[in-house]
Amino acid sequence: MKVRSISQLKEAVLEQRELEKKAASTGFTDLDKCIGGFLPRHLYTLTGHTNTGKTTLACNFADNVRKQGKKVLYIALEPDINIVLSLASVRLNKAYKDLTESDIGYDDGLIEILLQEDVKNLKELVQIISEQSLKYNLIIVDHIGYFLSGENVIQAQADALKILAKITKDYKTAVLIIAHPRKIPTHKLIFMEDIGGSASFMQDSTEVIILHRFLKEPNNELNREYDFKATITVPKTKKANGYSYCEVYFQSQKAKILSSNEVYKDKIYD
Repeated sequence: MKVRSISQLKEAVLEQRELEKKAASTGFTDLDKCIGGFLPRHLYTLTGHTNTGKTTLACNFADNVRKQGKKVLYIALEPDINIVLSLASVRLNKAYKDLTESDIGYDDGLIEILLQEDVKNLKELVQIISEQSLKYNLIIVDHIGYFLSGENVIQAQADALKILAKITKDYKTAVLIIAHPRKIPTHKLIFMEDIGGSASFMQDSTEVIILHRFLKEPNNELNREYDFKATITVPKTKKANGYSYCEVYFQSQKAKILSSNEVYKDKIYD
């Protein structure tokens, strides 16, 4: 048993404060109020209904961190090579169909990508993050459930989360993982307990971020198109500042997500 004095813990708290001063912003002012940006030593879980835009939101996070001159590692397990198109659309605020070859090929070295073929299994994923974390201000895993299946999926995910939580603390980096919720009707709100293996997420994630979007015609089974307006809730955070909710806006045929301030200022509601 290791007993610590208050003065010893004070030094750790002051060190964390200094690290937080250098933390990357999410790029969304209202979300930064909720979570304080992407703080070193924090493990973030992002979830939401299928096809609501979790990857799109993660790409916006990546580009916003890039614009601050900070480095991102995007582990694109599910989007794979298509992540390059999303990142280009975010960076230029261009429709996918309008992206040129030079748009897609732009590279300032601040976002680096690993694809499906680069990460063979969950053990290798954890190893890569532990070995590479010192190089990056933010590591994104899209998504954590890619390698998980079968009867032991929840336990495997729980084990991986514990290891990733320890890595963020040991290597002073921020890690964002995308996790799929249990299958529930799209018209229902998602809560933290709806994430598969939710107990481990509640215990080991520093922050849990939930993206909510509603169908434009919830009673029309033939139209599964989502509304452009979306809300982000933060049911768990270490930043106890009273903020846990913000609004963002998706755009038609573009990956760039707008804050509510941008929408109201420019009168954009695509």
